Amino acid sequence: TQSIEIVNFNDTKIIHSKSITIKCRDNYSAGNPTVENTTANCMNGTLGPLLICYRDCKKDDFSHQSLTIVDQKIGHNSFIDAICRAGYKAIDGASYEEGLKCEDGNINLTNESLSCERDES
Repeated sequence: TQSIEIVNFNDTKIIHSKSITIKCRDNYSAGNPTVENTTANCMNGTLGPLLICYRDCKKDDFSHQSLTIVDQKIGHNSFIDAICRAGYKAIDGASYEEGLKCEDGNINLTNESLSCERDES
């Protein structure tokens, strides 16, 4: 698939019982942050197990009136810290640590009540 690549493999085909190493391409990550690559075997014309890679999130893709993202690299399935933008403050002193989550390239609120209000002080 377009999200994975074969590491150090220059042949045009993978023969039966051959093992290869696959990893997620740039801007993709596995659902488990500790997995960077895996070994796949060709058996009877089928390659497996395959590494499932998901799109990473981009800080610039997140648009919210009063929240901004702290983290720079945001891999799939990771929680994201957010803070109130300049000129805003957290309502009731709420914490936005891990208040967002990256899910296959999309940044979603983990708590719909997260919000900031204009700081009038």
